[in-house]
Amino acid sequence: MAEEAMDFESQNSHILSAVLKTTQAASKLAAKDLGYHKMLEPELAERLDRSSARLMDIASSLLDAAGAGFGKSVDGVGDLSARWKEIEEVNDTMFERTDTYLDMVLNNKSSTLEILSTTSAAQQQKLPQKRRLDPTIFKADIEKPQLQFKIKCDNFATIPFKPLLTTKPNAKVPLAESLQLAYPEKGAMPVYKNPYESEIVGAKFPKRLLKITKAIDPMPLDTTEPIWIDDRKGLKTMLKELKHEDAIAVDLEHHDLRSYIGLVCLMQISTRSHDFLIDTLKLRTELQVLNEVFTDPKIVKVFHGSRMDVIWLQRDLGLYLVCMFDTYYAARDLQLQGRSLAFLLDTYCGFLASKEYQMADWRIRPLTKEMAAYARCDTHFLLNIFDKLRNKLVAENKLESVLASSREECLRYYSSPTYDDENGTGAGGWLALREKFNILKTEDQPLLRMLTKWRDQVAREEDEGIRYVLSNRSILNIIRARPVTTAGVYRAVGSSVNELVQRRVEEIIKIVRESDAVQEPENEVTMTDAGEADEEEVAVDHNEPEREEYEARRFALAKQLFEENGSTSTSESKIKQSRKSRFWGNVL
Repeated sequence: MAEEAMDFESQNSHILSAVLKTTQAASKLAAKDLGYHKMLEPELAERLDRSSARLMDIASSLLDAAGAGFGKSVDGVGDLSARWKEIEEVNDTMFERTDTYLDMVLNNKSSTLEILSTTSAAQQQKLPQKRRLDPTIFKADIEKPQLQFKIKCDNFATIPFKPLLTTKPNAKVPLAESLQLAYPEKGAMPVYKNPYESEIVGAKFPKRLLKITKAIDPMPLDTTEPIWIDDRKGLKTMLKELKHEDAIAVDLEHHDLRSYIGLVCLMQISTRSHDFLIDTLKLRTELQVLNEVFTDPKIVKVFHGSRMDVIWLQRDLGLYLVCMFDTYYAARDLQLQGRSLAFLLDTYCGFLASKEYQMADWRIRPLTKEMAAYARCDTHFLLNIFDKLRNKLVAENKLESVLASSREECLRYYSSPTYDDENGTGAGGWLALREKFNILKTEDQPLLRMLTKWRDQVAREEDEGIRYVLSNRSILNIIRARPVTTAGVYRAVGSSVNELVQRRVEEIIKIVRESDAVQEPENEVTMTDAGEADEEEVAVDHNEPEREEYEARRFALAKQLFEENGSTSTSESKIKQSRKSRFWGNVL
């Protein structure tokens, strides 16, 4: 084992050295004026394009192999940048699993045998993966469901969010007394706190949780099908069954790309004998009846990573939780090598979860067969995992800690999103972007603040997600390039350009001009003899001499390329013709 560890360290050192050299070389290359050199040397441009295409293919293949669900649908560097958060999540999952198994092999931990013994051959299953995914399930072009909601979303709410509850099952405190404004912080805006606070705090967990019992195996996937619920009759039948259960597993599928505050699109509930998929878009105003089960302290509600689920249930459906068990906190307190649901599924059920549909557009109706199967598996095995984790917690005297953490999550309450332009806080605020992208130059600060404020305002007006309006990477590119033409903005935004950006592109240009007018009014360049002014999307240092030199070179090159016989006008036909070629398409 020692020899294996030494060999691993040697290989690790070699790989790390290679990665560092590659990163350093890439950084140096990015600092060069590649756009300028590509214009001068067509052969170099072709070689760079070929290399870029090859790297994109490799990146897409890696994402596809990792089960990211969108590897083959990545459309260029701009799309890759815009979806970087998704890629980070895939990387985190891979690194977590790699760390886990390397630790097991190198340290020969005693828990290895225990982990391997937690599954049986009968349990080991794998969700069939569809190798060629339909890209439309990730970028669906459908009418917004919220347009049909009876209660419209208010993105400009100036009053505290009032819970949607119309009745209060399993109440200790009457509903009217529960709906009282509170001031959580001195000087802060008032809020309606969780109306089930008294019930959550006063609830007693069932004593049966303290006993070590045999874990109940989940139903076989290949011999059962999920039950689709999208009408009152089906909801009533499901509710009747849930009332007789001692534990249920719950999960949600959420969408926030084409909605400012987001939408719960699907709810999954599993019992020991059935898996239910509930259409929360169609039954949005009908689901409060589930509070009869969700707030019943005799029925344990099992979630994994419930933090946002608790908020979404309140915001969209008026649902609250009493007596909840979060398997994430169980994994944390047991100090397992991994805490993700994928790790628990693999470790305790021998199930290799597919993450291909993690970023799918869950507004799609009807769901594809593959999407339904993916959603079902998030709760299908969760009660079995709950059994096994609870047994371990009882044996190690750690159950109370997990129940306390789960209870704290239940006490959370939803409040309308705010945006503080002064301090840069709130969803998509400039403060987080400044730190993430290291945007510290004084001349970049006004543009950063103006763009993030504009993005939040437009997202509220259009009821779109802030990432849909303008991704963080697009904001960074605009700050770097400072485009003052439509073409320049489109290039900075990349493949994330959508109809909204096209419709409001003049607003972005105006913001850039206003920002530059405040910081550097003398640096604005107008290329009247080359048509509209343009900006090259390169990593420009805003150092004054370098910027002037760069603009002078571009101006001279434009005159050389487009002027005829000393004329100061540009031939529109030649510009259109040149745009057809790959090389000039990149320039223009």
